[in-house]
Amino acid sequence: VPSTTLSEAVYASTALLKVASTSTFLVGDTIGILDNASTPVRVEGTISDVNSGDSILTVSAMAPSTNYAFPSGASVLLVNRAGLTAYRTTTAANAQQGLTSLTVADATNFYAGQTLTIVNLGNDGAYDATDNTAAVISSISGTTFTLAAGLARDIPSGSLVIDGSATFAEPTPRTALDYTNTRTEEVIFD
Repeated sequence: VPSTTLSEAVYASTALLKVASTSTFLVGDTIGILDNASTPVRVEGTISDVNSGDSILTVSAMAPSTNYAFPSGASVLLVNRAGLTAYRTTTAANAQQGLTSLTVADATNFYAGQTLTIVNLGNDGAYDATDNTAAVISSISGTTFTLAAGLARDIPSGSLVIDGSATFAEPTPRTALDYTNTRTEEVIFD
C-alpha cells in the first residue's frame, strides 16, 4: 500500500508536500497526513500532480483546513484508491451487537477519532459491500479498538475494517478469452 513520510514540515493547509518518495502515488489518490503524536491528527487531500524529480506531491482540498503543523517525518498514507487503502485490516474475532470493543488483526495506521467502515464477511466467504457497519474509534490498545458506541450488529471474524472515507471495491474480473478460434498457423510434427 502506498506510503511515505514528509521530508519537510508543512501546515495542514499546504498544497505542496515534499516527501521521501512519490513512486507509489498516482494522480487522483486520496491521501492522509498523519502525525505520530499520542493523539494523532489527520488531514486528507486528493493528489492533483506528482513531481517525482523533486519528490513533491501537489494536493487539493486538504480537509480539515487548519493551521496545524505536521513535522518532518509525519506519515503520508493512501486513504483511498478504489478500495486500496493504508487503513485496512480484518477483525480477529467475532464481535456481538452492542459491544464497544473490536479486536483486529493489525491496528497499524489507525487512530482515535477515526470513522471506520466494517464490511461483513458473508457466509460464502466473500465481503459483501452492501452489508457494512460504521463505527468510530475512541481509543486503541494493542490490536483492540474501543468504540465510541456499541456495534449496531454482529460482526463475524475476518470481516474487513477500512477507513470510513475509503470506498470498498473488489477488482473487476478480467474478461475471459476465447482461445478456441485464435489459431493462426498450423504446426506439423514429424
